[in-house]
Amino acid sequence: MASGVVTSSGEAWTWGEGKAGKLGHGTGLNVSQAQRVEALVGRAAVREISMGDSHTLFVDSYGSVWGCGENKEGQL
Repeated sequence: MASGVVTSSGEAWTWGEGKAGKLGHGTGLNVSQAQRVEALVGRAAVREISMGDSHTLFVDSYGSVWGCGENKEGQL
């Protein structure tokens, strides 16, 4: 299980099971405390997060979609 939140300033924070890199932290490690998704800092003001079994999608303020995790079935 994994979770994610978006702050009022548009930062994405994720934690939980990191399978296939779905948390966006550059590894597949599990994370027990919320960590900011550094790859999006300064690039996207996140408005929404949607988490799947092995991937995560982030929607920014322009409507662009950013993704991380496994893509073996074209989900990204």
